[in-house]
Amino acid sequence: YKRSWNDYAVSMNQFTNELEAFVSPVSSLMKTDFCSGIPVMVFNPVEAQRRGAVTVRLEDLQSAYVRVYDEKGREVKSQTSTLSDGTLELVFVADVESLGTRIYDVRLSDKPCCVKSDISINHDNMMENQKYIVTLNRKGNISSILDKELDEKEILKEPITLGLFNYTGSKDWPAWEMNYKEANKDADRIPNVVTVTVLEQGPARVSFKVIQQDKKSTFTNIVALTDGCDIVEVYSEIEWQSLRTLAKNKFSF
Repeated sequence: YKRSWNDYAVSMNQFTNELEAFVSPVSSLMKTDFCSGIPVMVFNPVEAQRRGAVTVRLEDLQSAYVRVYDEKGREVKSQTSTLSDGTLELVFVADVESLGTRIYDVRLSDKPCCVKSDISINHDNMMENQKYIVTLNRKGNISSILDKELDEKEILKEPITLGLFNYTGSKDWPAWEMNYKEANKDADRIPNVVTVTVLEQGPARVSFKVIQQDKKSTFTNIVALTDGCDIVEVYSEIEWQSLRTLAKNKFSF
């Protein structure tokens, strides 16, 4: 129900406010005297040690680049890009303990990070980090994930696809009257690829931007690998304008 969607969104915002209310006073008590630049606190909200890419947007900087250092003065892998409004977007690799916080020192620089990285990406729709080799097919779907720690074992049986099919179930209440048979129908089509481009190519993270389209609906996916991480990241944004149509991702391992 629409009122339930609104209540859900309100609840999520309230939880966000509670999290921010908890983290904010902690940040004011953190030790930052080792920083010669801008202190940035990273909080890990999950109950496991976590390594991943952190994105920070910095405004009104008098430098084309920044570099990131930990509390021991060691540079961590990072990369920057300039957004359309002139804001500098920084991506760096953070490693934080379970439910913990950590301060990183973001320093102005006249040159980008030059720490050697083991991640790579090319225009043949392939990218690689220490854990995986990921390949996209011509349609922009992930067609192969090789696990390098398992002697390059193929994880996928077939490409990961977003399948679409016409909904022929309830006409009165199609938003929630979904039966098992209808939900398990095979897709009759997949979106057509528009573009596959290299979005990021730095020492911290590499990624492809895939744009697909089906009639008036547009599907934008960012497929990324971060240095030293053991997950394949996929971020999706869907501009949905398809009536009486269902979509579902198909995974086969």
